[in-house]
Amino acid sequence: MLDSNVLAYWIVNNHILPWLVKEHLNLPESLINVYEKRYKDSVELIEFILSRKKKKSKINFCTYDINISEVINAVKEEVKTVFLFVEGHPLSRWTDRRLHGQIEVDDYVVSTVYSLTMKSFDQLFDKKRIEIWQLPQFDELYQLDIYSHLILHVPELKTHDGLILTGCLINEVKFLITTDGTLIKQNEFLENVLKDQLKENLLKIIKPKTALQMVRKHA
Repeated sequence: MLDSNVLAYWIVNNHILPWLVKEHLNLPESLINVYEKRYKDSVELIEFILSRKKKKSKINFCTYDINISEVINAVKEEVKTVFLFVEGHPLSRWTDRRLHGQIEVDDYVVSTVYSLTMKSFDQLFDKKRIEIWQLPQFDELYQLDIYSHLILHVPELKTHDGLILTGCLINEVKFLITTDGTLIKQNEFLENVLKDQLKENLLKIIKPKTALQMVRKHA
């Protein structure tokens, strides 16, 4: 299961930054290098997935439908960091939510970023090398129990992430691939607190680099 941040990093790196940084804002290419270092593992993983012949692969990659809206939001946040650079804010403040709230992006940039993002979705999902799954409804008590345990025991866990984790557990997904440090820290929680609910489901939350190493071994 691919988390939204992995998909968003590939989209921004391959589709948004070349236009926004080079063509629209005419900024130095060295700025793109800053992003590429952070996106590297996610980009390499997605490129590997898209290069596979799905029928011959024993490993399936997917993302939940609610992640699509989260991808668009993540792309927006990354675009805003470029404008923070333009305004002279140091890299250390690019994640400051207060500064993000002060950034206004004009309609032309918004429409172009939207168009580029939609085109990237075609490349990601058209041949179903990455499938879009519908998030299951929590219509049984044990499913709601899992979600409640996650939200109540992990204060820093966002509602969206709680839904994704619960969906993975219900569908017996083996791996959730993410760059989110908060999620990655939950492996021990899943094993110790939710062991009764999990039964045979051994969900592991891993980084894109780890996922790429694993799939290359089975390629």
